[in-house]
Formats: sequence, structure tokens, C-alpha cells
Amino acid sequence: MIDRSSCIFCGPSGVKTLFTPEVLGEKTIVYRCSCCGLVFTKSSFEKDGDDPVENSYWASEEQKNIYLAKNIHDIFSREFEARLSAIENLYPSKGKLLDVGCGVGHFLKTAKGRGWSVYGLDISKAASEVAREAYSINVRIGTLENTSYDRAGFDVITLWDVIEHIRNPVENIQEANRLCKMGGVIAMKTPDENSLFKWAARTVYRLLGIRGSYLLKYVYYTPHYFSYTRKTMDLLLEKGGFEAVRYEKDITPLEFSKEKIGFHYQKDPKRAFVTALLPLALFLSRILGCGNKMIVYAKKVRDF
Repeated sequence: MIDRSSCIFCGPSGVKTLFTPEVLGEKTIVYRCSCCGLVFTKSSFEKDGDDPVENSYWASEEQKNIYLAKNIHDIFSREFEARLSAIENLYPSKGKLLDVGCGVGHFLKTAKGRGWSVYGLDISKAASEVAREAYSINVRIGTLENTSYDRAGFDVITLWDVIEHIRNPVENIQEANRLCKMGGVIAMKTPDENSLFKWAARTVYRLLGIRGSYLLKYVYYTPHYFSYTRKTMDLLLEKGGFEAVRYEKDITPLEFSKEKIGFHYQKDPKRAFVTALLPLALFLSRILGCGNKMIVYAKKVRDF
């Protein structure tokens, strides 16, 4: 049984409760470790083993259609070209690339077109089938912890918007180490705990109390189990035998944000208000240079 109220880096000492279920309006508690600053959640919806929310993520046709829409596909294609250029600057010899949480395969399609030998891994059978049928990509169903890829079989491993969904991140990053060649690259994107979005949600709550808590559930929700800063991301990478060589900030595109909010918060009466605030929030994030997500590129520096 995983102790979900204990810091994965520092243990139970110094862990403070940030938000209770009464504040978030659902059965979720948000904690922060006062030693390292790691923010993490505990939910009564969780059970050991596979998360039912995660497993059903791609089951909805509406959800899949968001990612398959041409405008969304074009947005991510441009982003993935930039991500691959950054990877290729660190690892010019294009070899074998594993995308963990590959979804419907957009990133792997782009990487394949640039000459990489690509492989995908996802927990969703529905998403994996789309990736195989649309792009003829080798995709396995499962997680890093239960796959049987060869040791040191990959030059690059990517986890785009995945590490925050993983309940055992240390074990997963160590498994990525096993699969990655020495000097190989791991690249991840994840929500930034120091983002303007999260700062604004916490500030509104501090000023208005429970009346201002509605923004919090847009930035702290399961199945996002962890929220990282550069400091805590460096700790995670160190645990896995990797060393960060580059950080970038990223801002979720407006069109995609609207689609996701419309899908995940259909029953929230304040959804329209939050959506109306998005253009201003994204504009300020660009002006202030504080995107809502961070991207890290790291190299494997030691074996486990």
C-alpha cells in the first residue's frame, strides 16, 4: 500500500495540508512538503492498481475527437517539431525513441517523419489502436513498470504530460533509467507548481476564502498526483540517475485549453467564467515569461 500522505523524497516529516476536500469540493486532499516543496494529492477515489479515471480517459469518442481535430493536431505538430529539435541538439544521432503515454501517436508520427525509430507505450487500448491504425506505429499497452523492453534499448525516452499522472514516479524514473542508454536523453513536460495559474488560484482563495476556492479544482485535481517545481524535478531526476541539462517554459494553447475545460468540467456552473478568463491568463503568462508548464531535458549519467 502506497502512503499517499508522505513525501516521496523526504518521508512523512514536514508534510502540511494545503487544501482539504471541503475546499476542493471533492474527495481530494492536497499536501506540500515543507522540506523540499513537493506538492501532491491524495484522493479517496484512488485504489491500488490501475486508476479507473486514467483507464477511461480515451474511452470517450468526444475525448479522442479533441486530439484528432485538425486544428489541435496542427498546434501539437508545431510544438513537437520544436521539442524534437531540442532533443536532436542534445542527441544528434537519431536512434530509438520511446514515447511513454503516447496517446493517439501525434508525437511519434512527427518523430518518425524526422528519421527516428519510434515506439509507443500507453495504458489505453483505445488510444493505442488509433496510433497503430493511423500511423503504423509499434505501440504496447502498459506502463514502464510492467513492460519488458530490453535494458539500454532506447536512445531517447519522452513523457509529455505524463509524469504528474504517475503515482510511483521514483520507480518509474528508475525504470526509464534501465531502458535508456548511457548518455541518452529523457524529456518530460508537466504542469509547473510555480505557474501564474496556480499562484492566482491560491491567491484568490486566500483573499476570498471558500467563496474563492472554485479556481483551485482547475489546477489541483486527480488524476494529477504530483505537481513539480524545478527543485523537485531535479530531485526526481537525481533519484533516477539523470541530470537536467535544459529547462523550458510552455503555455498550453488557448484552443486546446477551452476544449479540455469544456470536456472535463461540463457540470461546473463557473466553467464559462473560467474559460472567459483564459485569454487574459495566457496573455499575462507570455508577458511575464511564466508558462503554466515546464519542459525538462535530461541526460542519463549513471546506471541503477
